[in-house]
Amino acid sequence: MSGLTGIIMPKLCFAGFDVKLFNTILLGLCFMVLFSAELATLNMQKTIISSIHDENPNFNMEGYFLHGVTYTMYATSLWLAPSVVCLTGARLGMILAGAGHTYYLLAFSTEKEWAIYLGSVIMGLSAAVLWTAENKYLLSNSTPQTRSRNISIFWFFYSSSEFYGNLILYFQLEGKKFMDAGTRHLLIFAMGGLSCVALVMFLFLQPGDRESKPEKKQNSCETTVNAFKKTWSIFTSREMQILSIAFFYVGLSQAFTFGVYSPSVGFTLQFGNNAKQLVAFSGICLGTGEMICGGLQVMLSNSIQKHRYGRFCLMSVGFLLHLVTYVCIYLNLPNNAVFGNTYDTGYIESSVPLAMVCSLMLGLADCCLNTQVYSLLAAMHPDSGAQTCALYKFTKAVVKATSYYSSNHLGLHTHLHILVPSSVAGVIAYYVIDRKVANRHVTDSELQELNKCNTDTGS
Repeated sequence: MSGLTGIIMPKLCFAGFDVKLFNTILLGLCFMVLFSAELATLNMQKTIISSIHDENPNFNMEGYFLHGVTYTMYATSLWLAPSVVCLTGARLGMILAGAGHTYYLLAFSTEKEWAIYLGSVIMGLSAAVLWTAENKYLLSNSTPQTRSRNISIFWFFYSSSEFYGNLILYFQLEGKKFMDAGTRHLLIFAMGGLSCVALVMFLFLQPGDRESKPEKKQNSCETTVNAFKKTWSIFTSREMQILSIAFFYVGLSQAFTFGVYSPSVGFTLQFGNNAKQLVAFSGICLGTGEMICGGLQVMLSNSIQKHRYGRFCLMSVGFLLHLVTYVCIYLNLPNNAVFGNTYDTGYIESSVPLAMVCSLMLGLADCCLNTQVYSLLAAMHPDSGAQTCALYKFTKAVVKATSYYSSNHLGLHTHLHILVPSSVAGVIAYYVIDRKVANRHVTDSELQELNKCNTDTGS
């Protein structure tokens, strides 16, 4: 792997190119391609499974339950993921995990329950390693000054995957009220091929600072047992316990945004013959919102970094966007749209433009929440990226799994009734910890400035 990148990087370094910035951008591009395939498939998962059942009544599988299996395995595996990444390294870990994601996508082509369930299990295991390795690699290519910028750059590319993957689906599903077998297989193989491209791109990643220095790697990853103990120590800290309320909020909102909302749009047959195409268009709008928010954060990263409560301000924007969007969805979509095809309407006449605006706002809000949670975690534990990422993902995975398991029994409006108070509690918990961390950093800066003044006076 290093040989291939060795051909490219010396030329870039000779030209004065920032290798850390290059790694950050390439990492974002790798995830953009990989998740263009994955998020588009997950967005259509409920619809794909329903279409298979329509053609083969013996095929009995529930899309929301499959989501739950994936996130159950994901949550379980996250406790061991930091140890696995210590053994494999961040780059190799991401490649192996990407292969697991590819198998999951292709498993749908078999239209066999056992193969899809196996793929779901492998997907959960792989996702734990993938995201833990990603966070470790991203932090190894960041400094305290560039951390916020790099997180925003990565999130911009990653979030755009929702746009590109669903763009492919949108054109393939044009004019379709139901999904036929030919269309289904074409989409699955296209997404599987796209995922393979991402695996090749991972080979071009260069080692980060902490990866390229064996002595530091040995100190930080002495044994897998120590990595597990460190993860548990962070998890049981008071700050992390309070912040887990915010994690709960983000996990619940993401389960709704990426697993429940778009399929509910597609099941609302009042939208006409293009109802299934709207699932993909909803994903495009989600991705557009993520891209807009990510791009703005990249441009404003210096201001956010300098402002004492810059993180909380963006978190609050995401919170307010969510509240407005939940009200609009409550009025626009019928309660039973979450279960399957329905001709019912919402409290107002179901509107396609309003549904797509809600998708856009959900994307904007999700980007605000995720980037600022990562930024806060990096400020709290800059040398424990693998551990904090695993804990954040673990809490979200437990919440998502629970949400998906219950989605077969809870109407769309019930989901919204749960989301609103959860969002209020989450943003309050985030503010408490963010203020504490901000005050701590201000104190540290003042002490450094005082020491500098004392040194100057003494000289």
